[in-house]
Amino acid sequence: MYRYNFERRHGGIGYLTPKQKLLKLELRISSEENSKARSDKPQRSAESRTVNQSTTINSNQFVAKVVG
Repeated sequence: MYRYNFERRHGGIGYLTPKQKLLKLELRISSEENSKARSDKPQRSAESRTVNQSTTINSNQFVAKVVG
């Protein structure tokens, strides 16, 4: 059983051992989760800032409303 899962290469999974294939899948899933977590964060421009952790104010819009 050990040889089958950790040493013997299988043609059906690209001549990898089942353990190697599992590790590649875990790495791919982990990197996909990390990239998804990064893309879930709101993108802010240099002119914007977050107020009270929920409201984003663009400085140009604020100045236009106050002055305009």
